[in-house]
Amino acid sequence: MFDKISLIIPTHNRHQYLTRVLDYYNGINLKILVADSSQKEYPFKNKYDIDYFHYPNYIPHKKLADIIQEVKTPYVFMCADDDFIIPKAIEKCIKFLDNNSD
Repeated sequence: MFDKISLIIPTHNRHQYLTRVLDYYNGINLKILVADSSQKEYPFKNKYDIDYFHYPNYIPHKKLADIIQEVKTPYVFMCADDDFIIPKAIEKCIKFLDNNSD
């Protein structure tokens, strides 16, 4: 079910939060795209099954406009690096969207 949805995680100079949220979603078959505008690249990007995009010094709306072009799934949601969405809630959203295409 999670193969229908992508998660975009925007971050900026908060790699400790990014690690925490990636650990949280690790093991869920969820397409994760990270939009990182930090000065330095995230050092653990190869530890996780993610698509990592480094946009040094980008303004927030620019990096989001760029990364949304990378989404290949029917659905997408965004979750900040310091927020968490319960996987059961994601499942409910997918079911709702599948059943209510209008």
